[in-house]
Amino acid sequence: MFITFSPSEDLCVRSVKIIFSKNRLQEQFMRKENGNWIVDLSFSEGEYYYRFLINDKLLINDPTANMYLPDENEMLWSVLMVNANGERLYNNEQYTVNIEGYNISNNIYESNLLPPNTKSFNRFIDTMIAIQFLFTLVTGLHTASVVWINPLGEILDVSENNLFNSDDNDDKVEIWFCLDLQNREINYPNGEWTVKLLIDGEYILEDKFQVININIYASGSLNFRA
Repeated sequence: MFITFSPSEDLCVRSVKIIFSKNRLQEQFMRKENGNWIVDLSFSEGEYYYRFLINDKLLINDPTANMYLPDENEMLWSVLMVNANGERLYNNEQYTVNIEGYNISNNIYESNLLPPNTKSFNRFIDTMIAIQFLFTLVTGLHTASVVWINPLGEILDVSENNLFNSDDNDDKVEIWFCLDLQNREINYPNGEWTVKLLIDGEYILEDKFQVININIYASGSLNFRA
């Protein structure tokens, strides 16, 4: 059975592995073919939980799976169901997710209103970079992932939240993602950073912001730290 991953052009993909949960199956490298990443595997009848590991750093779901279930740690996995004939079964139900809005700020606001937008953060002043997303028309279970990329093009961190509407109506679903700027063990290079949003492993949007290190209190004058 062939499993295929078709990355967005907005994701720089150098390697892809398929990894499994609960089934004790070995992770497998996928090969690149005509712009897609493919692996051919044999499955007996049953239910398999899997994800794609991109560049040994970014763990995402299969955007085409259309079936996601949690493990014992509440992490959502793509689900592959195989019948007695070795055929894959698909979920034909259509699910929806609509992005009502999003914003970047230096704090978490207890409101479903978008806070003031901020595009520059100073580590000597700001404690965090907080991104708020407002979703509507959410049906089914989804994974919302935010990828934090530094000015060198390296992935610093990946944040993930489960996305669902417990009321099953059109009310807004609010999700926050935060980056701790006060963690002095992490290097935050100065310059333009990129943040990417993925829903169920599919690239949705990105934004840019600046990170600087300027101590405005040192010796009564500006003190810049690289």
